[in-house]
Amino acid sequence: MTLPSQQKIIRAAKLVFKEKGYLQADMRSIASRAGIAVGTIYNYYPNKGALYQAILMAEWAEIEAGLKEIEKSNEPLLNKIEQVSTYLFRFVKEHDRLWREIVQDDNRSLKQFDEGIKAQEKAYSELRNVMRSMFIREKYPENEVDRMVITFVATVTHLGHHFPEEEEENKEYVRKLFSVLLRR
Repeated sequence: MTLPSQQKIIRAAKLVFKEKGYLQADMRSIASRAGIAVGTIYNYYPNKGALYQAILMAEWAEIEAGLKEIEKSNEPLLNKIEQVSTYLFRFVKEHDRLWREIVQDDNRSLKQFDEGIKAQEKAYSELRNVMRSMFIREKYPENEVDRMVITFVATVTHLGHHFPEEEEENKEYVRKLFSVLLRR
């Protein structure tokens, strides 16, 4: 069965982005992986950024919906943190290199913002906003909220990277860490 070109492009692009990250990926590698000419990609996507944006936003949509539900729930904060970590550990396991680009690019403001960088920034901004809202709702002081969010993101990022096959242990670690941090 032959896949239509757009499906081949998406499938190949996911693999190339996963292997190389967004910044190092290129259209030639994607075309080669898809077994098509580079020009064929441009029939569907005007540039690498637009292709990446389409893929990341489609995959992030499920996480975003889950985050919004968690944010609205009346669960205790520690349970919400664990639920958010469940989504993120799965995403990090599947997209480690992309996730690290999303959360660790300190020079983001120095780069040209194309559609791909904008997609990364949107995903990270949504995560930060949900996490901030959860802490603020629990009346944590503003000066502690950003530190809590950064601590959460850094912990999930590094545990997910270094122990990708240990999701349950990672979630338990996050739970223990935040049970200490959330004591007032």
